[in-house]
Amino acid sequence: GGTVQRRSDPRGTSAAEGETGAWEDFDPVEIAERLLSRRGAPLPVDRLVVQLSELRSAVDKLRVWARVGVDRDRTLLALRQLAAGRGETAETIFREALAQGRDATFEGRLAAAAAARHLGALAVLHDAEAAVAAYEEAVKLDPDHFDGLTNLGEIYMHLDRREDAERVFAQQLRFDEVPSGAGLQRVSALIGLARGAHGRGDLAWATELCERAVHLSRDIGQDGHLAYALGNLGVLHFEQGHDDLAEEMLNQALALEQALGNEEAAAMVLEYLGALAKRRGDLEGAGVIFQEVLALARDSGLRDLEADAHDCLGDLAEADGDRAAAKTHWVAARTLLVELSRNDEVAELDAKLDGLGPSRVQQL
Repeated sequence: GGTVQRRSDPRGTSAAEGETGAWEDFDPVEIAERLLSRRGAPLPVDRLVVQLSELRSAVDKLRVWARVGVDRDRTLLALRQLAAGRGETAETIFREALAQGRDATFEGRLAAAAAARHLGALAVLHDAEAAVAAYEEAVKLDPDHFDGLTNLGEIYMHLDRREDAERVFAQQLRFDEVPSGAGLQRVSALIGLARGAHGRGDLAWATELCERAVHLSRDIGQDGHLAYALGNLGVLHFEQGHDDLAEEMLNQALALEQALGNEEAAAMVLEYLGALAKRRGDLEGAGVIFQEVLALARDSGLRDLEADAHDCLGDLAEADGDRAAAKTHWVAARTLLVELSRNDEVAELDAKLDGLGPSRVQQL
């Protein structure tokens, strides 16, 4: 691996070891899981498929440096801080290692790339742009590292930098040799490319990519990504008017999300099943589904989804001739939308409340 500058500490090594015990006392898995569970990250880091292993790798590297005596006092301090949920010293150490290795030998550049990935894995917990910069540097130094590409592509996607994400995911899928156990990363790349194609309006290509993601997820037994791929595939079939296929995919996704305890994802799938029932003219069935969406949204604190559910239930009540119920739901939706600053939709609801405007369910 790379090296970091040795620094003297007037306390001496024994003082640092006396405070921390020793490098063996720091469990990489426990520290990585604790860091991942912290609140306040700018991105949904628990959804980045390699984030846990990337954090574990960063802790492992610090343990190695502490074991062999590379800047032991400061490295032990970094481990101690990480165990307490803070990464400032660790990030400084990796930043220095990156700077030292940029213009070194091939092996030195690979070590610098690893330092950049460690830096990015820690930075994404509090600064998305710093994480992007670190992972971009890592990919520049080591363009064939599968996990580095995976995290960079997913971070781009969460930042809505879809063209950048597609470029990275496409680079991954061009690999002739895929690392052992990297099936999950390939699923992530396929779904990322599908979302990009969907955003461009290329529904046929997005559908093909999602189908590939579904098959690969089944092959590797990854229910979480299988549910996500099926949900996306169901939405694509819904938007293309393939109602039977949409229902099949969405119901499969719903069963998996419920089994996994993913209430937010289950509610989003249910919203499309409700819209599908409405499109088929089953107003009663749609109402039952949207009431379930509303309950899940309230229980999970999903105010966006709660507003959407009220809006759709108002549309259904209006279609059923129950103007009082429609008004109740639309007023509730409007209140939430004002709080969420979704001003265009507030204006649409104002029009509905004045007896004007199209039904939102028909626009889903």
